[in-house]
Amino acid sequence: AGTWNSVDGCGVFVTSNGKDWDDIALKGFGDNGNFCATALTVFKNHLYVGTWNPTKGGQLFRQPLGETSAWEPVTTDGFGDRNNESLSQLWVFDGFLYAACPNYRQGVNLFRSSTGNPTEWESLEIPDLGVSGNSDISSAYVQGDCCLVGTETILPPANGGEIRRIRTGKTNPEWVILNIPGFGKRTNQHVGGLVIFQKNLYAVTWNGAHGFEIWKAPW
Repeated sequence: AGTWNSVDGCGVFVTSNGKDWDDIALKGFGDNGNFCATALTVFKNHLYVGTWNPTKGGQLFRQPLGETSAWEPVTTDGFGDRNNESLSQLWVFDGFLYAACPNYRQGVNLFRSSTGNPTEWESLEIPDLGVSGNSDISSAYVQGDCCLVGTETILPPANGGEIRRIRTGKTNPEWVILNIPGFGKRTNQHVGGLVIFQKNLYAVTWNGAHGFEIWKAPW
């Protein structure tokens, strides 16, 4: 579990029974600018933790599963751009570890690696993703050969959150949009949750003006 602590820096905790928790990382990984642990995932026998650091850029650390060794930094500067403020989403799909970084100047940036090693990441160029005003990827869901992501749209034209889909087996997959942005409402600014259940795809939106909404479509 990752925590938010704007004074001392984020924490990372582990439990084996759901009751007793152990702190397994220095506060903020030694930098109180890392005030929130924003995403956690497991990839190739390592635990990965992403942080929110608006000063230096989002940071990513990893540690071998079951070990208490020092955390290895994967990136400490938003993959070279401090405007990539956090690692908002981490997920594994088709043999790659994906990392999404919100960027409120030029649009969301997306990276992936087949190893997770610090120098072995590629930036994914998805031309229409930023053009649509997508400032972040706010959710990710993987099932079988399909990966779905929900977006946040704060940058112009800010027409509302989108759902994008890619499939396995493609070198440069097309990120197909599955919904009308915002489901027709600009105030549905982001899609914050996705799940496939009983042959339906469900999506939850963030709507500060009218309250969240839940949408579904056959799958």
